Amino acid sequence: MYFESLSAKRLWEYHLLAMHRNSPLLRGRVAVGLIMAVFEERLVPSHWMRKLLESNKGVPFVITDEGDSNSIQITRDGVYLVAINSTDTSRRNYTHSSYATRFRTVTALDKAIFFFCEVAPAYSFVWVIEHDVFIPSLEAFVAMNAYDDTDLLISSTGLIVSNERRPGWIWDRIELNFGPPFFQGMAQAAGFSQNMLSAMRNYARLNGKLSFLETFFRATAVHNNLSVSSPSNLDTITLKPPPFTCEDISKNSLNWFHPIKEQRIFYEECFDSWLKMGHECKEEEEIKTCNF
Repeated sequence: MYFESLSAKRLWEYHLLAMHRNSPLLRGRVAVGLIMAVFEERLVPSHWMRKLLESNKGVPFVITDEGDSNSIQITRDGVYLVAINSTDTSRRNYTHSSYATRFRTVTALDKAIFFFCEVAPAYSFVWVIEHDVFIPSLEAFVAMNAYDDTDLLISSTGLIVSNERRPGWIWDRIELNFGPPFFQGMAQAAGFSQNMLSAMRNYARLNGKLSFLETFFRATAVHNNLSVSSPSNLDTITLKPPPFTCEDISKNSLNWFHPIKEQRIFYEECFDSWLKMGHECKEEEEIKTCNF
């Protein structure tokens, strides 16, 4: 494994040591990378991420746009906060996954893909999730394990598949070195097998960059003959829905929802409503959780 700086290699060595203190079981586990522009603790969905490592269901990370050095810190909620040097990311060609809409060469998404492809490749399955994707509970996350033999898990809401680059979208800002079929679809939450991570790694090496997530993930899977699944749990990942209500969550408690920006506020506002609906809810160490 080659790194432009020793700090990138030491980042993973530090991670191994930190993980060993919590559990000797690392290889074969599920990882979750929550991505955000700037780390804000209030945006971390502690109602389920805090339980992830404690219950041995997975390893939670937060990866941000920020960081000129490589480090891992552990937040008070037991989530690993990862800072990755943008130079390390770009020198390995992990760039442009969000450029078409954010006009930044390296973002948290590029860093997350770099991290799980090059720095921490030990996980059997990896989720990369934007911070405004709302997962109601640990149970809603674990329910997706039923599909863990799939190479790419992604929402099909609003998906467009065509044999040409349709006008009216942002194709003029996207460089994609795949032919048809072309895809346009939601990608705020995506789950990757090791096969899928390997395909993205190879694309970066061959093409000098990644491509825009809303077409790149599906195109990479299809053109590498990998399996793709869009479980109904992800149907509520949409672009601009009417505001979700507490009742929406209660009726579809194993679904993932997008967008819900202020998740802790939303969760706390719904807490009493869910109690009245008969759900098992409790507060522990200032963290409110419900079992649906």
